[in-house]
Amino acid sequence: FSNNIYVQGFLKGCYAAVIGLVFNVFYGLVKRQKWDFFRLIVVSVGIILLVLNASLLIPVFLAVVGTLYLKGVE
Repeated sequence: FSNNIYVQGFLKGCYAAVIGLVFNVFYGLVKRQKWDFFRLIVVSVGIILLVLNASLLIPVFLAVVGTLYLKGVE
């Protein structure tokens, strides 16, 4: 079915919808977050690491979430 133009069109539409949904969730999270200098630095470093090397997704995600969680517990 991968050569079917209708399936290809459907998948392109799904791709666009998923990008919109992810952006909407990201926007909602950023909007509700109480930003301070520490959180901004941690998230910025995480984004830079992911842009430079996308294979580090899981370690960077765990490090950023863990750091922000531990900062919130104190």
